[in-house]
Amino acid sequence: MELAQVNEQKSVNKDNFASDRVSWSTAISYGMGSFGANVMYAFIAIYLMLYYTDSFGIKAAAVGLLFLIARLVDGATDIALGILVDNTHTKMGKFRPWILVGSILVSLTTVACFLSPNLSEAGKLVYAYSTYILWSICFAIIDIPYWSLSAAITQNPTERTKVITIPRTIATFGFLSVSASTLWLVKYVGSWWAVAIIYSVVFLVCMLITFFGVKEKHTVPRKERQSFKGFWTLLKQHRPLRLLLIGMFLLEMIGVIRGTFQLYFFIYNLNAEMMLGVFLTVSMIAQVLGAVVSPFISAKIGKKNTAIYSSAVMALACMLLFFFQSNIIMIFIVGALAPFCGGIGQISLYSMVADCVEYGEWRSGNRSEGMVFSLNIFKTKLSGAIGGAIGGFMLSWAGYIPHQVQASETAMWIGLLFTLIPGVLTLLSLVPLARYEITEKRFYEILSDIHQRNAASSVEVKA
Repeated sequence: MELAQVNEQKSVNKDNFASDRVSWSTAISYGMGSFGANVMYAFIAIYLMLYYTDSFGIKAAAVGLLFLIARLVDGATDIALGILVDNTHTKMGKFRPWILVGSILVSLTTVACFLSPNLSEAGKLVYAYSTYILWSICFAIIDIPYWSLSAAITQNPTERTKVITIPRTIATFGFLSVSASTLWLVKYVGSWWAVAIIYSVVFLVCMLITFFGVKEKHTVPRKERQSFKGFWTLLKQHRPLRLLLIGMFLLEMIGVIRGTFQLYFFIYNLNAEMMLGVFLTVSMIAQVLGAVVSPFISAKIGKKNTAIYSSAVMALACMLLFFFQSNIIMIFIVGALAPFCGGIGQISLYSMVADCVEYGEWRSGNRSEGMVFSLNIFKTKLSGAIGGAIGGFMLSWAGYIPHQVQASETAMWIGLLFTLIPGVLTLLSLVPLARYEITEKRFYEILSDIHQRNAASSVEVKA
């Protein structure tokens, strides 16, 4: 009897938000921005370290320290940007003005990162620090409002999953395009900066499609201005967000470490540099397939369970890969299982972040899309900083020497950090994710309570 009442209540709540639909043109326009943003992010995340060590002439340990310091400095900027976004109200909307201005800045700074000025060793470090930190800040200017926009397009939970699924799926194609074509493009056009110009043009066009094709339907004015105090209050009150960010931080940090050693594994352990693009292509296709099936799995077992089970299988796949390091066929087969599971879990996790916006509004009475998503992006940058630093330090510690056959011990560590070690560490992310408490049933209850409270406030104001 109790279960029947719960299902009836859930059905009623779904019907209350059934009219808040998202057109396919809006969803695809929104997704195009994610494609462009991930073209840029993949270019930097996958290839900047390789460019620094093998083309620009910066030592691996110095690059690791650069990534760590730059991301920590940049991370503080994310919180400030989240506050600015939450306090923004213009005729163009709350988020779209930031997307427009930030897109131009990201295009310019990306090209600057891959220029190769003839400088001393110290001069190269100064130039790398300056351009990379500036790029990171500019990317946050578009990234925070872009993902915050997802919570303003619709409040229908089912439609919100569609809004999250489409850009995350299209984003994979951005990664796929860059990972598969960059090394070929560099050889074809003859320079990294020329490739950066090509990607910048693609990125700018995609972001303009989002700017002109997406409107903000649910931008609720705050009752009080956002501040740094509000940041600490949000973290203090929002236990589900804390747990979710910790779990995602571990997954992303491990992914950065594994992605770093993936490059060196193919180039030096397998002596198959040109196969790297093929492997990355297969991996991205697997991730797309995982993203496509994720909503169907979530509908059956819930977003939380989907994220936990997919992460567990991904960990097992990485560990299994350890036993097939010299078998290129098995590397492709088993290696594709990890990104497939990653694609499944990624959609669920990002949808869970969007759900945290309503939880925060329910607890505090103030809607904080900018702060929630700036914390999410800060977490991503921090995980990238620490993961990149660990990758650089471990590469240097293992005795890596560019453009030479690596020592057997160095090759061993490159293999371990591509397979077994990331698999074991991934299991740690399951602990905080298992304690996350916003189930689908709980989300509908929170959303209904918010609407009832807002309706009551509106009646009081009219009276």
